[in-house]
Amino acid sequence: MNVEVCKTEFLKKYNPTNSIEVALSNAVKAAVQHNVLYTKDLAIPIRKEIRSYWFDCLRKIGLKFENEVAISEYELIVSELKKEMNNKFGAYFQSNSRDGSEFRISHAQKSISIYIKYLWCLNLIQEPKICPVDRIILSYTSAKSKDISWGYVNDIIEHRRKFKYIIESSALVNLSIAKWELFLFNKV
Repeated sequence: MNVEVCKTEFLKKYNPTNSIEVALSNAVKAAVQHNVLYTKDLAIPIRKEIRSYWFDCLRKIGLKFENEVAISEYELIVSELKKEMNNKFGAYFQSNSRDGSEFRISHAQKSISIYIKYLWCLNLIQEPKICPVDRIILSYTSAKSKDISWGYVNDIIEHRRKFKYIIESSALVNLSIAKWELFLFNKV
């Protein structure tokens, strides 16, 4: 399948207006959709403040991807976002989650990688060396049903271990990581 066609199909389905604001909103929504973050009954104005700050962080991160970003640099970016969000808003994050009471690596990774995917599909950046990691994508790797849980991931070593499944699966079909995930995601 043609990568440009897949990028267009992805945008048509998830961001038909090709809006950066929609890309930011969808990235944050995806990061919290199946991965509890906020304390119960958190006031709407505080949620808006957190989202606004998160959007600003993602915009700055997106600028870094205007140049090639190595996986090791990406891991630092993910870790820094986790730390920054917890330092600024930690009191507002879930305190009784079985996966930790904070903004986790899983939240950071998902929001960053989805935003970067949108920027790539919009042809605003070159093809990244990363892709969104989650239970669905992991289920199409050798992890299958034995190691697909994602929401609990809270350290970069565990993220790296899970990401290795994606690296191996994309290599098996001789595709880059970003293309492999895009083709697969469009079929799901």
